[in-house]
Amino acid sequence: MLPPLHRLSIGGVADQPAVLANPRRKWRRAGRRFIIIDDSEDDDSEGPREEISKESYHPIDSPFVHEITQEQAARWYEEGDYLGAGVMGEAHKYKVPESELTGGPWVMIKNFKRKLYAAKDEVELHLRVWQGSDGNGCRRYLAAPAHMQFPDTEEPSSHEGPIFTVQALVHGGDVGVPTDTQDFDDASEQHLRVLWNLPPSAKEAIARQYGDMMGCFAKAGLVHGDLHGGNVLVTHNMNALEGVDRAVMTSRLHFQFHTIDWGFASTINPESYDANGVPKSVCLHLDHMNLGTFGNRKDKYQRKWRQMFGIDNYFGDLRGEVKSCLGESWHGVYLLMRSLFQPNNWQEELPEDGKTTRAQILDWVRLAYLECLGVEYPPEERKAMDALLQEERTKPMAERTLQAAA
Repeated sequence: MLPPLHRLSIGGVADQPAVLANPRRKWRRAGRRFIIIDDSEDDDSEGPREEISKESYHPIDSPFVHEITQEQAARWYEEGDYLGAGVMGEAHKYKVPESELTGGPWVMIKNFKRKLYAAKDEVELHLRVWQGSDGNGCRRYLAAPAHMQFPDTEEPSSHEGPIFTVQALVHGGDVGVPTDTQDFDDASEQHLRVLWNLPPSAKEAIARQYGDMMGCFAKAGLVHGDLHGGNVLVTHNMNALEGVDRAVMTSRLHFQFHTIDWGFASTINPESYDANGVPKSVCLHLDHMNLGTFGNRKDKYQRKWRQMFGIDNYFGDLRGEVKSCLGESWHGVYLLMRSLFQPNNWQEELPEDGKTTRAQILDWVRLAYLECLGVEYPPEERKAMDALLQEERTKPMAERTLQAAA
């Protein structure tokens, strides 16, 4: 029996909030990765908007008790080292002196160039999900955002000069061995053999952690909106598990998801939740951005049986109450199914360990998502999944009848 998800630790590492880096720790850049040498720490993250007063903004486990000015952020950006770049701008990392912020933290500074509106949006949404995750264990999936001081202008689209946001770098945890933080795309590709060889209990913990993370965002009233493999980071020690006996992998494994880049997030209508904050209903979410193949990997087809749950977003119009299904990108669940399922052979596609089928991985994600939100598994979907699980464990691929629906 697994412990409660918010207290779940893989490899004996306790639930760790997103906190500050140890200033004595050393970093080494390795391509798109950031490896921690000696004591462990690291990462890469993004920020989001909203007029939140300084009096109300006192995030736990965060150095950002006060506003960060644009002048401070600009100086840290210039003195920092390159971290990465995306559609909205470039990011640098910097260790802030103890004299400026308590603890002397490592931070990420993002340069939005002249996109003041985009910077405000990201800060607002990041602050919203951070504050909506207070006290429920969900902050382990987030970096601490700074409350930013922005230019006072009624025309944010016409601002001249660079605009910056700041957030803490994600804490990797002290696991006794060097940890590596990669995006989920890279981690699932480079450590495929380790992931395949994990025992079912470790695979279940990883899949459930991902579902719990998505549930945490929905519980805070948001959909990330861009939850692809580049915006999901994994802090792990899989480098140390190459060649390790399968029986001891779980006790040594450290594996923690983090999410960055809140610029495309959207809020869920509060009317979609009951008085206790539980969604009124859930739905099967079809991710239209990930309907087909990915290169030559035909197993990415998002058939109905593979769809993840979302929340029915209720809103009104002249015809009365209507709803739409809000959910996250399918890509992360696809990465889980590709990296945690190892068949006995590719013709039969029966699970090598007798348990961990593709449908089982999806079911673990679904279960954790629903448990986080306090929602029961829809009975008709539970029945359909149970039948599918039985087929995937016992029938070779050519004899299965339940996976044909597009």
